[in-house]
Amino acid sequence: MQYTAWKYDGSKSLTYRSGQKNGSACFADKSCLHGIFSIDSVQIGDQMVKQQQFVEIATFSGRTMKYYSDLGVCGLRYVPEAEKFDFEEYKQNQGLYDQETSKFVFNKFLKASIVYGVGYEAPLVNNLNIKQQLFGYWIRQDNHSGTGEITFDNIDKKRFHGDLVYVPLEYNGIWAIRMNGIKIGNKILGQNSTVGIDTGCDANLGNENDIRLINDYIGAIVSVATPPEDRINKIFVNIDSLPPVYIGFGNKWFMIYGSDYVVRSANDTECYSRFVSKGDYTKVWMFGQGLFRRLYTVFDFGRNRIGLAESVS
Repeated sequence: MQYTAWKYDGSKSLTYRSGQKNGSACFADKSCLHGIFSIDSVQIGDQMVKQQQFVEIATFSGRTMKYYSDLGVCGLRYVPEAEKFDFEEYKQNQGLYDQETSKFVFNKFLKASIVYGVGYEAPLVNNLNIKQQLFGYWIRQDNHSGTGEITFDNIDKKRFHGDLVYVPLEYNGIWAIRMNGIKIGNKILGQNSTVGIDTGCDANLGNENDIRLINDYIGAIVSVATPPEDRINKIFVNIDSLPPVYIGFGNKWFMIYGSDYVVRSANDTECYSRFVSKGDYTKVWMFGQGLFRRLYTVFDFGRNRIGLAESVS
């Protein structure tokens, strides 16, 4: 189902320039947005980014997008220094295809990592006037608070415990790193897999078999009454009694609690697992809010790496 979404009024901005080219993006959770490329200046914190390309969202579809109140997507992809982004050439040069993952799957993964609404060749983060080419992301662990922060040019040390564990990017320009695996009991799943780190994704997406094993382990039950593309893994037990899940990055295993990987409904009557299967993602995973509620994350595009540490609630 599609929903209309006109909320931005360019006529109220003196710096607005209307575009003619249509744009669209579909994300890893199959939510899609469609609109028109335009240009305007935007205030980010204390900085004014002049003449930033973006997409005016006209319509959107998908389970996740329909719950957004502001209908805004601030993409934080970056273009590596001195490199003009050519989508097809970039995929080939970075060696993004392997024998176990089809071109079709990687193409979907890349499109999910690139938000067209912030400029295809000149993303917003490349236009910021900052000395340290990084930003830190923190979100409160409470399911319903909806509060968090992004700090550009700065790491907020009050938001995490211990030292940051840095993992190099698999492909410069794309927020994807390699994980050691996901530990449940005495099993380790998804060993040495590529993981997209996506702040805009509500779930943790992986291949069907591993996701089934994880949800069996935590006690989630798939509802078969809903269409296959919208199936959600429902939890019928007390969240506090759920076992921890461990996710390995670099030289450390991070503990993810039930309160992190389970989301409550608005009226607290139902709970759902954030571990969701998309079937066709073989070796490529996508981690979203089920990870960020527990880990403070540094996106370092100056050194092409991601830093992770246990978050302070």
